[in-house]
Amino acid sequence: MKNITYRIVTFLLCVIILAGVFPLVATAADNEPAPITEDTVFHARPVRDNAYVVSAEKYNAYESEHFQILWGNKNNSVITQKWLEGNAEILESCWRLFIEEMGMSPPSLCTRKSGDQQTHYKVNLIVMGTGIAGYESGWAFGGIDSEGYAYMMCDVNALTPSPQTWVTPHEFGHCVHFAQNYNCWGSSPYLGPWYEAIANWFREQYLYSDYYTSNQFYRTDLSPLYLRSISLTAANGRAYYEAWPIFQYLMENPDNLEGYGKGFVVKLLQTGGASGYIYKMIEDLAEAELSETLGYFAAHMATLDFKNHKNYLAKMKSLVASGEFFWQQFYTMLEPVTGRENVYTVPTERAPQQAGYVITPLTITGDEIAVTLNGLIKEDGAAWRACIVTVTDDGTYYSKLFGDGETMTVSTEGVKEAYLTVAATPDLGKYVKYTIPTWNNASSEESIPFSKKPRYPYEVTITGAEPSPRTITRSNRGDPHPNGGGFVASTAKVDEKAYVGPNAMVLGNAMVRGNVRIEGNAVVMGNAVVKGNATISGYAIVTGNARVADNAYIGDYAIVSGNAKISDNAKVIESAYVYGNYGISENATAKGLALCLGSGSLSGQAVADGDFYDDSGAKINKGTVCGYLSATNNAYIRKRKQEKGLYLGYTFDVDGGLIANEIYSSTCARVFGAKWISDGMNGVYSFDGSFQYISLDASVLYTDNLQIKMSVLWDGGDVGGNVFYFGGNGAYMYFTPSGEGGVAELVLSDGEKMQRIASDKALVEGEWIEVIITLCDGVGALTIGDKRVACSELSVSLADIKSKIDATDAYYLGRGEADDSYFAGSLDYIKFYFDNAATVDLTPLAAVDTGEGVDTDTADTSDENSENKDNSTLIIVLLAMSIVVLALVAIALYMFVLKEKRKDNSENSSEDKQ
Repeated sequence: MKNITYRIVTFLLCVIILAGVFPLVATAADNEPAPITEDTVFHARPVRDNAYVVSAEKYNAYESEHFQILWGNKNNSVITQKWLEGNAEILESCWRLFIEEMGMSPPSLCTRKSGDQQTHYKVNLIVMGTGIAGYESGWAFGGIDSEGYAYMMCDVNALTPSPQTWVTPHEFGHCVHFAQNYNCWGSSPYLGPWYEAIANWFREQYLYSDYYTSNQFYRTDLSPLYLRSISLTAANGRAYYEAWPIFQYLMENPDNLEGYGKGFVVKLLQTGGASGYIYKMIEDLAEAELSETLGYFAAHMATLDFKNHKNYLAKMKSLVASGEFFWQQFYTMLEPVTGRENVYTVPTERAPQQAGYVITPLTITGDEIAVTLNGLIKEDGAAWRACIVTVTDDGTYYSKLFGDGETMTVSTEGVKEAYLTVAATPDLGKYVKYTIPTWNNASSEESIPFSKKPRYPYEVTITGAEPSPRTITRSNRGDPHPNGGGFVASTAKVDEKAYVGPNAMVLGNAMVRGNVRIEGNAVVMGNAVVKGNATISGYAIVTGNARVADNAYIGDYAIVSGNAKISDNAKVIESAYVYGNYGISENATAKGLALCLGSGSLSGQAVADGDFYDDSGAKINKGTVCGYLSATNNAYIRKRKQEKGLYLGYTFDVDGGLIANEIYSSTCARVFGAKWISDGMNGVYSFDGSFQYISLDASVLYTDNLQIKMSVLWDGGDVGGNVFYFGGNGAYMYFTPSGEGGVAELVLSDGEKMQRIASDKALVEGEWIEVIITLCDGVGALTIGDKRVACSELSVSLADIKSKIDATDAYYLGRGEADDSYFAGSLDYIKFYFDNAATVDLTPLAAVDTGEGVDTDTADTSDENSENKDNSTLIIVLLAMSIVVLALVAIALYMFVLKEKRKDNSENSSEDKQ
């Protein structure tokens, strides 16, 4: 009986289990997406977005084969039958291209796997601004309604059938993306910004297709936002809509890399998940190495060598012509390494982040070009992929990729253009995953600051070519300026006392007033006005309606345009771009790759650096700020640290290998052989007095007043060497622990005059000592330890020196220009201030003339004057007492001699009598 009961129970359980399993299997099978066939009917459905329902019953509707357009009864006078048909045709063209030709899954099914996968619905387009509740305003969006169906929302003014709108190809691209594998990208914290890049990529396919017939001058949305940001990891806050070119490369696959081609982007969009990260996905989905992919992609970007090449070039040229974009924002001018022939380095701010890249045009000088790459990050996993790109009448050619320590050589026969591209391609395990804070706050600047986003600086040795300089075309109407010889257009106005250097230019309707200096290859043009004591230097550009005044400094590759205003002691340097109505004043600085636009401002001693981007109108008055949208984060701004007066500082806290990082900013220094030791406050660099040094950025001297504070240990020896040396060609400043006469001294020279500000003795050997050098308001002072040992008025000013040197000269720690000027000892820190931050007494002492053209300060200080007076009085008293004593001794000796003489006379008289 028990056996029968057991068997019955077991049988019933099996029936129950099977009854449960088979319906599930059947349901899963039934829920597979229904394919589109000739018999497929596309049904119209309303948009149900929570409380809002938009349907043909409540509003107006127009249907085409795959779309339904819904609009209200307000502001719809433009919505005619022709308008509806034209917009529907654009959408149907996109359907044919994206779905039928490219093979994407259609957005006509529910994007939820559990939703209806059997009934195909028409994709809805809601026309905003026409009186539909919940959709009163906005420009253009793609979204998923509360039932899981993709739809579009576009303002009536965004929907122009002629010329064909660029809006709906983008928004429909979102809908198509949502339909790929049930919107599998949606769960990843890192893929959000890439939705926009993909939507723009869809639009690019439409613009380049035969379906687009409107604007034939350029059929692309290639953006200056992306072109300015290629050294940064894509996507980033300043360029994520615009980061589509990588997908174009993957689809076209011009280098026939294994795994890419027409269907690759489809595969990419259908692969995702909670851990999805775009570069890992690309690596996993193709047999080609990611590093190889990025290296060749960067190479093709050098000449925009894609199928739509003609339109890309036309767009770039139009951007340059309009003043919206500049050659030097896309191409990088490598900088010569002082003292090393044919060696060039990437500017500190252009060192590429992971997957970022740098493009350098080359000027051919020989029969073949040879390039050796030297990566400056030597940690495991760091890597680069470089390529030499050459252009002939027959096409564009690419060398094999080469990496750190490798050399590539190509012939220049028939070559009309040449480029060097370098992409940062670290091992995928070294990538720091981050996105944009608006998608994931874990990627905010506070959580992952710019300093934690790895950069990969490098050097190259080039023979047979050299990095090309930037050129700006000028008209022939103009003359050399009498003060400096630089070209001034006949339409521009420049005061006679202003300086325009031989390679500088003033063009257009620009005005230069007062004691302005336009140096190097700088250009002032457009309707810009520069006045006061401002300096424009390097390859800087001031254009548009920009205003630069007072003691402002614009240098390196910086650009100031639009209605921007730079005043007081403000600086715009490195590759910063300031435009719109942005203002920078007081002692603030824009540097790195900062984009300062809109109506915001920097003041105080605020520094915008790295990947800073702000168009929010934020007013920032302290600290160093980086990152996208950081300027709208008041808490982030309030927490920025700063040290009074400091604008560059190196504390050597960690061993950076070949790189020494600055305290707050991205302006790194290059280490040549100096050894890092865990000593001092946190760490120090040691120099052995023989070919070990550190090279700083030229911006250490981008200030009118200067104070240098450093902690020095001198090992001693016959030669003191230079703790630092800034300058070249006879104009320089340096400090030595034991110079002429065996004393510690600061030496200044402008090439004609020399001035020494000296102690009365050398630094003590083997002991740490803080040295403060102050050059402020025409006075120079030297402080060693807690004693001000010298102070005098400057006969050689910092301005005199700066006017004779440029960024290509030497900015050394641990050596000078000469081979016998190497320093033996250690540096714990060195800091540069734009004012007298240490409040050193600047009361000058009298100087004594030590020779023609050389001034030397007296080696004592005013705080010892009273002691000196007391010592002088004591010496006088002692001298007087000595004279009295000597007189008394002389009298005593005289009396003694006289007495002895009388005695002798008496004895002689007695003898005579006898």
